[in-house]
Amino acid sequence: MLEFLIAVRSADRLTDYPSIADLQELLALSRVQDNTRLWFDATGQMAGCALVDQYNNLHFEINQQVANSDIELEIVAWGVACIQRAMSGDGVGWALDASCREDNQERIALLERNGFVKQ
Repeated sequence: MLEFLIAVRSADRLTDYPSIADLQELLALSRVQDNTRLWFDATGQMAGCALVDQYNNLHFEINQQVANSDIELEIVAWGVACIQRAMSGDGVGWALDASCREDNQERIALLERNGFVKQ
């Protein structure tokens, strides 16, 4: 995952949260390990990765060069399933959150396309 993050993030985003150091710390937590997933394309090349942290924040990266068009939907649906498992299952009192820099218009558009509301 760390190598994937380096490969798919632009140089100006390498220190965005979660950075490499943050990701190492997050992945040391068993709950985060249980809520981590990788996606691969038909050739076995990594297309995306995601984790939901202990605060129900979805963190993900997508390799636009190899990902299929449905990967965004798959990642969000998977993130929702992660917090549903952790909560009561009725959806009361939970929300899946995601964040990005305010100048990352591409990520903001992706999140909004997938039902996230800007706050």
